[in-house]
Amino acid sequence: MNFDNLKDLWQQQSAPKPDIEALHHTAGKFKKTATIKMLLCIIALIFTAAFIIGVWIRFQPQLITTKIGLVLILLAILLFVVASTQSIGMFRAVNMAETNTEYIDHWMAVKQQQKKMQTLILSLYFILLSAGLALYMYEYAVKMSFSGALLAYGLTGAWILFNWFYVRPRHIKKQNSKLDEIIDGYRKVMEQLGEDTLKG
Repeated sequence: MNFDNLKDLWQQQSAPKPDIEALHHTAGKFKKTATIKMLLCIIALIFTAAFIIGVWIRFQPQLITTKIGLVLILLAILLFVVASTQSIGMFRAVNMAETNTEYIDHWMAVKQQQKKMQTLILSLYFILLSAGLALYMYEYAVKMSFSGALLAYGLTGAWILFNWFYVRPRHIKKQNSKLDEIIDGYRKVMEQLGEDTLKG
């Protein structure tokens, strides 16, 4: 995408306009920050998966429920890592746009991928993780007192619910707000430059 050409055309407009350089800066900063966060998340999940496999090998759980639980947790991690890798690919594709319209189309694709992450992927992740933890904990919970097992399951459930109902919505709202700001800003630029209607 020829940003210099876009900037020159934008500066020729007589109508009041937002700062195109600030818009480019906001978009670049968001892309960089989101990519770094996803990479760190992927690294953390890979280390977590390695730790889980190590625990499995070291302690050799006896019950099939424990083994199924570990498999479900690993599947949840794999699902999230694959989806996050796809999201990083979408962010990288933004720089490969050849035209102004393609540039915004790439941002729209990023938004669609993020929507998929926020709904389908996160839902499956939490379902698999919750079921996996519940099954994994059973072998050890049966050896505890009733109050101990109740406390263990209660704390685990509270942690999952806190992340689902508090952390997740706040993260989604913040991310969507920034994406909408970027896309709407570029839409206004394209409209004033007489570009084609955006796809999607």
